[in-house]
Parts: sequence; C-alpha cells; structure tokens
Amino acid sequence: MATEQLGLFKFNRDLQAFAKSLDIDITKVVKKIGFDLFRRIIVKTPWKTGRARASWTIAVNEPDRTVMPEGNYRVAQSNPEGMASAKGNAALAKLQPYEPVWISNNLPYIEALEQGHSQKAPEGMVGLAIQETERELDTAIGVTSERI
Repeated sequence: MATEQLGLFKFNRDLQAFAKSLDIDITKVVKKIGFDLFRRIIVKTPWKTGRARASWTIAVNEPDRTVMPEGNYRVAQSNPEGMASAKGNAALAKLQPYEPVWISNNLPYIEALEQGHSQKAPEGMVGLAIQETERELDTAIGVTSERI
C-alpha cells in the first residue's frame, strides 16, 4: 500500500498544479476529479452480489467506515454509474477548499480484490483508476514523461 500512498501524494500535487495552471477554484477541481476517481473505482470493482461495489464510500474530512451487510445489491450490479453519481454528489456537495476527500471500502475482502483475486478484475481497480485519472490530469496540465 505504500506505493499507492506515494501515488496519491503525487496525484494530489498534480491536482493542485492543474487547478493553479487554469486559475480555477481548487474545490471545483477536487470535486470533479474526486468524483471521477470514485466512479472509475466503482465501475472497475468486480461484482457477484454487488456488495463490494455498494460498499465504496466517498466522504469529506474523514473516511466513512460503513460496512455493507451481506445481501444482493442489484443497483450496484446494474447501474454502477448511477450509484456513484448519487453517492458522489451527496458527499461532495458541501466540500470546502482543501478539505480531504476519502474514498474507502471497509469490506474485509476488498484488498484481495484489489490484488487481483477476481477473474473479473485481475489487475485490481483502485490502482488502475488512479493511473487512468492521473494520466488524464497529466495530459490536461501538459505534463510529459520527460518532466516526470
């Protein structure tokens, strides 16, 4: 997980540079990119009952430690984008400048899924979602591989 934490620090630094380069409100940038990252993670999460997808949370200032009970989560299976939108919009509505945004999942088996213990997501989901979002951010602010 240390590598992912370093990636998040770099991601945060790039996010702030992006906002500064465009001379826009950092809060709007954090909302947009935080929501996009949240959505990507949910969509990439493999599902059997939908519990793992439904257990992703997004919160401001501190992580949401909710653990979804066992069950069948049809919305998470059939409409992960809609679920992400509803959760993300509600959580980020009152975001203030420089408040941390937490994306978390407290299921005991989520780390195994991230490590590729599912044929539906052999490459995991969080790491891939961060890489994709970071590439888009780098492109938007003009970062090239020569400057990294």
